[in-house]
Amino acid sequence: MPVPPPPPPPRRSGCGGCAPARRSPAQEAELLAARSTAARPAASPSRDTDVRALLGRGWSQVDKARYGDAKESFGRAASVAPTSGGAHFGLGYVAEQQGDAGGAYREYCVAMAYSTGDTELRREIEARLRALGKSCGI
Repeated sequence: MPVPPPPPPPRRSGCGGCAPARRSPAQEAELLAARSTAARPAASPSRDTDVRALLGRGWSQVDKARYGDAKESFGRAASVAPTSGGAHFGLGYVAEQQGDAGGAYREYCVAMAYSTGDTELRREIEARLRALGKSCGI
């Protein structure tokens, strides 16, 4: 069952129609990862739900700077769905936040390889790679 698109972000008060407020990088990545997971056919409904729940938990933990817990959640999502670009993106993001540029690079490249049909996630991965001064060549 496809995931409905997220509601539009709230507008800033008092600006009378100016651009929507910007989401944090973690919020943007969570939305992109959820879309990536939702776009992939699941082997079973429970597997898909488990992966989405694990990704959601991981991004919630990132928002609270609980990177060790987030790494565990994303790792479990990747073990349930090894080809989830969203799970590998989450692992890369956590590695980057923990100062492990090499680990972030590896996970971002895996995420890039598994997210061929998700242009938004690929754009986010490319942005993170540019921030690291790297490219996967995919």
